Amino acid sequence: FETEFHNKILQLITALPPDQTDSEGNPFWTGHKRPPTPLKFNANDPLHLDFLMAAANLYAKLYGLAGSRDMNMIRTEALKATIEVFEPVKGHKVAKTDDEMKSMMDEEHTGLESKTQALRESLPKPSELTGYRLEPLSFEKDDPTNFHI
Repeated sequence: FETEFHNKILQLITALPPDQTDSEGNPFWTGHKRPPTPLKFNANDPLHLDFLMAAANLYAKLYGLAGSRDMNMIRTEALKATIEVFEPVKGHKVAKTDDEMKSMMDEEHTGLESKTQALRESLPKPSELTGYRLEPLSFEKDDPTNFHI
């Protein structure tokens, strides 16, 4: 929750503050582009707890665990979490235009093969993962009980 609804938004508005202007001096945040507001987790907000329950149950299913729908337990466990104070990443670039986005994506893909190979080499050998299992999840939007929607 903290990563998706608080930290990423703080990082974005750190890079593009509400008074940001484009190269022509026009406000960046205008019209349909409005600056987002970070959320603070509220253990009494049903939407916040629903998000935690869905995420936790999807992870549980991935690892072959039963999961839980006990909202009181989820609230209790969430309140035990230690949340680190967000520190913006210095120099984090955010694309302001489609051209900037394309350029940033091209830069990111440079050397991707060597980065991928380094990641592969850092993974444990299958023989070291005895006892672990992952079950792939298939998206099914029409089942309201599976936490996919």
